[in-house]
Amino acid sequence: MRQFKTSLLWLAFILLLLQTWIDIQEYILWGFIYRLAPSLCLLIWFIISLFFKQTLIVKANEIPKWAINSLRILRPLASSLIVLGALFKLMHWTGGFLLLIAGIGIMAIYSSILNYYSSVKNKTNIDIIDDIKL
Repeated sequence: MRQFKTSLLWLAFILLLLQTWIDIQEYILWGFIYRLAPSLCLLIWFIISLFFKQTLIVKANEIPKWAINSLRILRPLASSLIVLGALFKLMHWTGGFLLLIAGIGIMAIYSSILNYYSSVKNKTNIDIIDDIKL
């Protein structure tokens, strides 16, 4: 599930980058789908994040120092860029789309680093005494 969520972030980032260079206007239906595809990827990512929670285990002694520092910096940076990009888009100021693209790209990098160095904590208890009902 973690890899799927990261893939959705990367797909939305790549599609947003493509939209800055390539514009489809010949066919209305294909242009409409082309414009809504990144939003659909981010919506699916958001719904999966809400309903399928996973507890991640990150062992700080097994992670390189650069990864720990980048994890501490990238998440607040990505969040602030996404919020600023949304604010710029709402206020119709220039640069909002670029801020959103940068924020989603940085969040995809953060998610990739976190996926590489973390593991999922199992919810089940392997102790047999808890399974016996008297």
